Amino acid sequence: MLKEFNDLEWHDARLEKITIDRYNSDKVKNVDSIELTIKWPSQSKNKIVFENVYQANLNMNFGVIAEDSIYIAHIKEESKEAELIKDKWIKLYKGIENLICFEIVTNTTNSNIQIFAMSFSIVEL
Repeated sequence: MLKEFNDLEWHDARLEKITIDRYNSDKVKNVDSIELTIKWPSQSKNKIVFENVYQANLNMNFGVIAEDSIYIAHIKEESKEAELIKDKWIKLYKGIENLICFEIVTNTTNSNIQIFAMSFSIVEL
């Protein structure tokens, strides 16, 4: 998963939309997800869906009238915040050891998005 996420053509891709889905339809499992609509430099579009999200830090700057291009996106292999989240949840959910910190930094607004989730998938648009 690390290689697959990190190897996407993030630099100069455009962040078009962020959707947070908190709807829990079956009331049994955590289904919180975050979707990013990304327009790649090749002009194709995908949704990047982060699944089983435990936390998101959206340090975003607004007010710039321009498309928000991505500078870098990667999986942070060492994250103190991810460790704190794991410590918080470990008593309730043993699978939390596999929590991943996905980080996206934009060029245009110098925004920093951190998503702490169990997995991600790519959906074609």
